[in-house]
Amino acid sequence: MLKAAFIAVAVCTSIACIGQTASPVQDPHAMSILSLCAAAMGTPNDTFTLMLTGSIVDTDHADAVPRPLVVKDRGRTHERWEETYPTGRYFRIVAGTKGVQSRMGHKTPLSMSQTVFRVPEFMPGYACQMAGQRKNLDVQYVGSEALDGITVDHIRVGKLAASPKTFDETTLAALLSLDIFVDANTHLVRAIRQNSFQADNYDSYLPIEFRYSSFQVVSGVQIAVAVKHIFNQQLIESVDISSASPGGSVNSEDFK
Repeated sequence: MLKAAFIAVAVCTSIACIGQTASPVQDPHAMSILSLCAAAMGTPNDTFTLMLTGSIVDTDHADAVPRPLVVKDRGRTHERWEETYPTGRYFRIVAGTKGVQSRMGHKTPLSMSQTVFRVPEFMPGYACQMAGQRKNLDVQYVGSEALDGITVDHIRVGKLAASPKTFDETTLAALLSLDIFVDANTHLVRAIRQNSFQADNYDSYLPIEFRYSSFQVVSGVQIAVAVKHIFNQQLIESVDISSASPGGSVNSEDFK
């Protein structure tokens, strides 16, 4: 399991999650790239369900053995993630703005970076769709860069800090920051970078990056089937999906 279970991609899924005091700045070139990305990724609607099976392995341990992984998604707001260890089971459930994780029977809440501010890891096209459609986001074109031998367009998305009721402006800016790396040729998402927090400590955070190398089309949607987890600039986990299909067996009970 990813250290401290920081599995999230931070884009606010609530239109009115925080009020604004100034008009956002949206770079036209960045907005055009996001539109191309959303079209190329085939971003689904919020009723789209997905069933994934595969494996996850710790890449920072030479003797690590891949663990079975099952993920069930419903849109961008609901997810069930299960890993099976030799000594027991880890699962994480996200249901709208609430979430919980359990390791060998011990349950702890998920942070806002894993619930309110997220899109599903395996459907990163949601990031382009939401960032391109929301009018209350800052959208900046950082530039053209090289990533794993591929030319990508780097786009930075953030919300204007305004009247934070729970966090100071520095923490809020870190929580809402999102970097999207879009393949300059195919317009597919190649990486997403954000800051990750623990539910009991919003005073400190570390960067996490999800890097995508392979996709499979499911019902017209590009589903990531090979993902690397880079935590604090160190590769720590690799996920390989062997089966991705519409989630006919996904139901409401999976998210309770």
